[in-house]
Amino acid sequence: MLFRCRILATRWRNPENGWSVLAAKVDGEPGTVSLVGFFPEMAEGETVDVEGDWTEHPKYGRQIKATSFKPVETRDADGVRRFFASGRFRNIGQARAAAIADHFGPDAVEILKADPGRIREVPGIGRRYVAAFVEDWEALGSSRDVLLLLTAAGVGAATAQRICGAYGNNAMAVLRDDPYLLCEEVWGVGFAIADRIARSLGTDPLDARRQTAAILRVLGEATGEGHLFLRRDPLLARARDLLAKNTPFENEADAADFLERIVDALPGTLDETERERKTVRVDDAVYLPRLYRCEKRVAEWALDAMRREVPGGDPRELAETLRRWEASESIELDPCQREAILKACGSALFVLTGGPGTGKTTTLRGVVALLRAAGRRILLAAPTGRAAKRMTEVISLEAKTIHRLLEYDPVGNLFGRNADNPFADCTLVVDESSMIDVPLMASLVAALGRGCSLMLVGDADQLPSVGPGTLFRDLLECPQVPSARLDVIHRQGADSEIPVNAMRIHRGEMPEANPDDAKANFHLRYVRRAEEARELLVRLVTEEIPARFGVDPMRDVQVLLPMHKGILGTESVNEELQRRLNSASPPFRSGDLELRRGDRVMQQKNDYDHNIFNGDLGTVAGFDPRSGKVQVDFGELVELDAKEMRDVKLAYACTIHKSQGSEYPVVAIALDRSHAKMLQRTLLYTAVTRAKSHVFLIGTREAVAQAVRHEPTERRNGRLSELLASGNEFFSYLRD
Repeated sequence: MLFRCRILATRWRNPENGWSVLAAKVDGEPGTVSLVGFFPEMAEGETVDVEGDWTEHPKYGRQIKATSFKPVETRDADGVRRFFASGRFRNIGQARAAAIADHFGPDAVEILKADPGRIREVPGIGRRYVAAFVEDWEALGSSRDVLLLLTAAGVGAATAQRICGAYGNNAMAVLRDDPYLLCEEVWGVGFAIADRIARSLGTDPLDARRQTAAILRVLGEATGEGHLFLRRDPLLARARDLLAKNTPFENEADAADFLERIVDALPGTLDETERERKTVRVDDAVYLPRLYRCEKRVAEWALDAMRREVPGGDPRELAETLRRWEASESIELDPCQREAILKACGSALFVLTGGPGTGKTTTLRGVVALLRAAGRRILLAAPTGRAAKRMTEVISLEAKTIHRLLEYDPVGNLFGRNADNPFADCTLVVDESSMIDVPLMASLVAALGRGCSLMLVGDADQLPSVGPGTLFRDLLECPQVPSARLDVIHRQGADSEIPVNAMRIHRGEMPEANPDDAKANFHLRYVRRAEEARELLVRLVTEEIPARFGVDPMRDVQVLLPMHKGILGTESVNEELQRRLNSASPPFRSGDLELRRGDRVMQQKNDYDHNIFNGDLGTVAGFDPRSGKVQVDFGELVELDAKEMRDVKLAYACTIHKSQGSEYPVVAIALDRSHAKMLQRTLLYTAVTRAKSHVFLIGTREAVAQAVRHEPTERRNGRLSELLASGNEFFSYLRD
């Protein structure tokens, strides 16, 4: 739906990503309407056309959720008013800015540039404000014209200041020469903002730089969707839509033909020394250069590893060592596990997969035991801190996050371990490898010297990595890559229902539960509405599960949900669980969070200064009102200031995506048709397989059936399996 909105006020805005809550007057709607979405800084009185839909927030009621917006062209005087009301001038708010625009008109800047003291002529600006204004005016110096141009184009004050800071005295020259450079060189400036600036400067809509910027924007969006490249025709279609949405063409056919000629002229494969190219085309696949290099590096390393022989000892001696290990551990491996262990020890690259209960951990322990017996140096790693911690516990060797292993430097955004400083003569074992994207894998293999081996362990049926590519599945699908799939479920008795139902979900069958079995560990409750599911979920977590199984709901029960928003979203459910489970201690605020001592929280990003990592769970231990720092127990007590606490969220409930790489004693999952866009088989499978002892699945039968039935058919674009299957023939083509 299209809404014309006049902005009344900004109620809240996240300066880091632009997520805003605005008060607006909407044409055809009575009163004030809440408008939510990603916006630049919006001035009071600014008019925008918004694409979006009405939504119902459980706490704030009816509001418009914006998917895109376009500023409505305004008179120059309005740009002048926004410039003076932007907060750059002391004592000048909306009313006085409007008075300046009314008094001097659209030539206000030129008039005040000649004599800033004339500000005293404006009604309502007294003598005591003149000196401050003149001082602020002079302080702007050469950036004044740039700021005015940007403000008139609808660019927010903070973004405009970043642009000026990036280019200094050259800012105006850069804007006039190529405003689309801002998309690449200034954080927070996307195609829409650069395009608005270009339009204000009279840039031709058919300017080749504009078409190229649109192509880069579309490729960037595709990367966020998990693709390593886009095919020519989908790229053209999306670029045309983006260009037309911002500035409709007078002749659509000519514009489309012009864009096609630009795409067809894109350069093909590139040499490692060529860093200036913005795109790479291989046949009809168009890449961003960084992703092209990453995919190529992974494929080259894997091909080399598959050709290498690994000195692993005599096969009969290995088999005998394995039998002795089985006896010492009182373990009886199945034939597939035994074959996988022996094969892994003799391969420079090996991939192991299997569902819950199929013995991946036992197989991994067997591999490590044989390698240690052979005197091999072993490194252990995992994508998340929790997965690394669990790996340390079951293998009895220290495991690190991949970033820690590679000695990541967050300041320089570089890895200390790389091709110039690689590991030597070791076997690296990485768990939860389905979470690894192609760029991270490229960094990982770059740090492995030629005497190193790599074993990847994971569950290929879980959700794919957040980043681009389907690395783990691609390696498994390539018959040339040594691999093994474990499919025998070893858990017996009461413990078997979780892996059995996980396998049912994976096959596209509905999960089953026996409500009369007191020893059951998979529990299924169907409801009719989201409100009923929420009420049952909260009651289970706060009352029934602790009473029935004697577990601590604050520590042992994890709620998993598909989404952040809505009545069954993590934000709303976290607030309710916090109120029900932890309302005794007095609250305090840290940024947007209301916290209490004892609250369960989760770290959202890697924090190397405090040695805490994305997905780590902690407990709020205290708050120092003088310093504003929060003490959080992540196994070790850390103190986090307000800025650092932006990366910490309540974690009574978390999204299923965020739970990857973690295990919890008890998992409670709620699904509803309001989650329709997210409901798919891999999502539900991932949620169920996070539980160690009990799963509670709650929701409408329709929502569960949709999740089970929906297997995504669209594959992510990548060529890794093709590269590996084609081997030297394909790489000789790439190097030509």
